[in-house]
Amino acid sequence: MTETYTINQFEIDFDNAPNLESKHGVLTKALDIFDDSDPDIKESLSNHKQQLMDLKSELAKEEDVKCNSDIDNGLVELYTCIKETPSGCKVGSRYYIRVDDLSSVLDEKWSAVATDEMKEFISKMKPTIWVYMDSGIGTKKYREVLKGELIDYFELK
Repeated sequence: MTETYTINQFEIDFDNAPNLESKHGVLTKALDIFDDSDPDIKESLSNHKQQLMDLKSELAKEEDVKCNSDIDNGLVELYTCIKETPSGCKVGSRYYIRVDDLSSVLDEKWSAVATDEMKEFISKMKPTIWVYMDSGIGTKKYREVLKGELIDYFELK
């Protein structure tokens, strides 16, 4: 016997989804399954879609605040793009970049007490390179992780 997916189960799944992507997946599944000609189902799906859009908007505002704070506090450096990135950085354009080198931080904190295995693991960690982007003047800033080596795509200027 197969159980059918109900609107109540959808609402529970949506509310329990831990992040934006999960909520989007639950909503997409519901849109594929349910018949939206039923006014109650249509209203529920519409309300949840609006919640998802509101959440996305709120997260974008928070990301913009974080990016501007990092820039204002000097936690980033200005680089020039020398090769187009997969995330869309354009050659000749300038971008703020932040390099989070967790390996150096961990090595400094744990060097005296770390086992050889821990030291080896720490030494193999690569830094996370954040590229700060926006969609033009007056738009919200956001960060993307650079997939690849910094020197392949950017130079400090």
